[in-house]
Formats: sequence, C-alpha cells, structure tokens
Amino acid sequence: MALTNATARLIMEALDKRIPGHIAHAENVQEMAVRLARLLGENADLIAAAAYYHDIGKMGVSDRVLLKAGPLCPHEREEISHHPELGASLMASLGYAQIAQLVRHHHVAWNADGSLPDGRVPRAVHIISVADSYDAMITPRIYRVGGGAMTRRQAIEELRRCAGTQFAPGVVAAFLQILEKHV
Repeated sequence: MALTNATARLIMEALDKRIPGHIAHAENVQEMAVRLARLLGENADLIAAAAYYHDIGKMGVSDRVLLKAGPLCPHEREEISHHPELGASLMASLGYAQIAQLVRHHHVAWNADGSLPDGRVPRAVHIISVADSYDAMITPRIYRVGGGAMTRRQAIEELRRCAGTQFAPGVVAAFLQILEKHV
C-alpha cells in the first residue's frame, strides 16, 4: 500500500516547514515501524504509510502550541492531544480508511480499555507507538526543558519501564531485538 497522494505529501512538506525535522521524524518512525512489522508478521506496507503520516494532524494545531518552548499547560496539552483525530479525519477524507484508523489511535496506551469499538487495539498501532516514542525520546525537542534528547540507553530503559502499561510488552521486546542488531 504505497501512499503517493499528492495532497498528503504537500501537507507533510508544509508541516516540515512549520516544524523543521518533521519529515525526518516521520521517515525514522516509518523505517523502525517497518522493521518491527516484518519481524512481527504484520502488514508492513500499511504500517509504513500510517507510520509516515502518523502526525499529519499536527497541521491543525496552532503554532502557539506546536512551537512552544518548554512544557505545555493543560489546555495546550488538550489541543495537541487532538492531532491523531485531525490526522485520521484528513487521511479518511483522502480515501485511506485503514491508515486513518492507525493514525487515530497511535497514542493509545497498551493497557487502554474501550478506546476502540471492540476494545481491542491492533498490534499495528502499538508498533507505530513504540517507534514514534523511541524516535521522540532520542531526538531533541523544543518542548523539553533544555531541548535535549535522551541517550539511546535512557530511551531503552524508558521503553522497558513502560512495557505493559504504555507500550505492548511483545512489541517492546521485538523492538529491543532490532536495536541490538542495528546499534
């Protein structure tokens, strides 16, 4: 499922102009998610597209929130928390319903209940979540105090610590196998 929709690509390019490095993040998440998908026997093409476009909904978030240096206050966190829904709506309007579902739920915690109609979250969502979170942890971010990134070791420890709550334990274990091979 190679997604070459010109509109979606233009939105990603515009978002990269607003958030320098956005496309690099999307490509990193996509690469890691595809490796995980292949290892876990999931649909790598679908996951590749959803991983690349997972944050496209940030286009609907104000610059005041998106570009804020330092932690967000509660109402700003509320605004940014809607980006998965905005992204899913956009992808669905472009005719990509399967991608839209993965984009909509890419921040759903592993131990969440009832966030989807049947209460089950596809493993593809958890694959994207682990890849996204890892890349976000090891990349400098404006919203972090000091803007710095975690070391790879710190990020791995955070994934381990949150396996079973935020992250699916099996997906974290598979991801750590991949990191061992590629680091």
